[in-house]
Amino acid sequence: MCSSDLGLALPAAQPERHWAFLDLMPGAIPAIQAHARARTAVDSFILARLEAAGMSLATATDDLTLGRRAWLDLVGLPPTPEEMRLFLDDIRVSGDRDRAYEHLVDRLLASPHFGERWARHWLDAVGYVDVWGADENAPAIRLAPGKWHYRDYVIKAFNDDKPYDQFLREQLAGDEMVDWREAAVFTPEIREKLVATGFLRLAIDDTDQDVLNIPSNRYATLFDTMEIFGSSILGLTLQCARCHSHKYDPIPQNDYYALMACFTPAFNPGKWVPFDQRALADIPPKIKEASEKFNETIDAEVKKIEAEVASINARYDPERIFAAKLAALKLPQGIEADTKAAVQMPADKRSNIQKYLAGKFEAALRVSPEETQPSTEDRRRRDVLRARVTEFKSQRKTWGSIQAFYDTGEPPANHILVRGNFEQPGAAVGPGFLSALASGTAAPPVASFAAVGQTSGRRLALADWLTKPGHPAAALVARVHMNRVWQ
Repeated sequence: MCSSDLGLALPAAQPERHWAFLDLMPGAIPAIQAHARARTAVDSFILARLEAAGMSLATATDDLTLGRRAWLDLVGLPPTPEEMRLFLDDIRVSGDRDRAYEHLVDRLLASPHFGERWARHWLDAVGYVDVWGADENAPAIRLAPGKWHYRDYVIKAFNDDKPYDQFLREQLAGDEMVDWREAAVFTPEIREKLVATGFLRLAIDDTDQDVLNIPSNRYATLFDTMEIFGSSILGLTLQCARCHSHKYDPIPQNDYYALMACFTPAFNPGKWVPFDQRALADIPPKIKEASEKFNETIDAEVKKIEAEVASINARYDPERIFAAKLAALKLPQGIEADTKAAVQMPADKRSNIQKYLAGKFEAALRVSPEETQPSTEDRRRRDVLRARVTEFKSQRKTWGSIQAFYDTGEPPANHILVRGNFEQPGAAVGPGFLSALASGTAAPPVASFAAVGQTSGRRLALADWLTKPGHPAAALVARVHMNRVWQ
C-alpha cells in the first residue's frame, strides 16, 4: 500500500527552518593543536572548544578507573574483583591497553545487563510504569496484566542490537505489519510486533471505571499519547499545538490534528474501547474463541460434578440435620419456631418458657458429631468426584495478555478542536504529518511495507515517514536519539 492511497496530505514545508529540522550534513572537523589526544572526530570537536577556552583534556585515567567506568556506563553495575583482575591481566599479558579495553567492552555489550541498563533510558523517555492508570493512591494501585511484556521487549531490543528504525516502526505500527487477526498461530515475530505497540498504551487511562469513561478522559488519553510520541521520538512539545499554533517550533495547529488522525482509528473517542477491554490474548483470536468454547464445556461438567459433591455434603450438614429432626417432631408452627429459638439460645440466657421447651425437646434435636461424618461410601464417592473436578480444571485452556495498540474500527472523522476543547470541533482535517519536516514536496512517502490485515495503515505510513533514509523527519529522529544517548 502506498501512503498516497491513504489520503495523507502534507502541507508545504516552510522555507526557513530551525537547524534541527534540516537534513543531516557532514560537518568539517575543526583544527586543533593537541592532535595526539584526539582518537575520534568527536574528540576533535571537544578539544576545539576546550582549546578556545584555554583548556585541554584531563590526563588519561588509570587502568582500574577505566575498567570501573566501562562497567558502570554499559551495565550499570560495579565490576567484581574477578572481572577487574581479568581486565588488568589482559593489559599486563598483551601490553596493549586499548585492545584489552575493547575486549572488556565486547564482554559488557554481550551481557544481558547491558539491555537492562540502557532500556531504562528509553523507558524513562516514554514514561513506562508497570501500573494501570494513576498511581498516586498506593492502596488503589493496579498492575496491568501483560504490560511488562513491553518492558522486556525494549530490554531485548537493546541486547539484540535491533536497528533503531526497526525499533520505532515496530512500536508505532507493529500490528499493521502482520495479519495477526487471521493468524493460525502467533509466531515469535507476530507476538514481538504486537508487544512492541505497547509503546502507544503508556498514557494514563482510567476508562475501565464507568464513572471515568467519559469524553474528557478519553481525549486526555489520546492527547497524552500524542505528547509521549512527540517528546520521545521527535523531541518536540507537540502538545502546545493542541490549542494553538506552536509559538516557538514551526508546528501549526492543523499539523497537530492531522498527526492525531493517524492514531484515532485505534483511540476513537466516539467509539471508545475501555482500557480493561483492549488487552489482546497472546494467542490468535480464532484460537481464543475456540478455547473459550472448550472451557465452557469443561465448566459445565465441573458444575454438574460440584453439584453432586454439594448434595453429598448437604446430607451431613448440621443445620440440615437439625431442621430435619425439628420437622419430624411435627410441632405446631408457633411452637416449632419457639422450640428452635429455645434450643439455640445459650442455657444461661433462656427464659422460663425456653427452659421448659429445651428440657422437653433438646435431647431429641441434638446433632451428634457422628451424624455429621459422611459414610465410608459417601466419602469415597466424594473423593472420586473431587479428583474428577481437578482433572477437568487442569484441561482448561489458558492464555496471557498483551497490552497492544491496534485499530478498533473504521477511521472516525477528525476535526481541529478549537482551543483544544473536544466540545468545540472546528474544521475537518485528514491524516497527515508535520509540514516542517516535509522534504520539499507535499507528497507523502511511499511506505516500505504494505499494511497487512484489517487496519487503516496510517501508523505504518507515519512510521515509514519518520524513518525514511535521507528524509528531514528521519534526520530529526536520529538527532534526538543520538542526543539522548550522549546525555
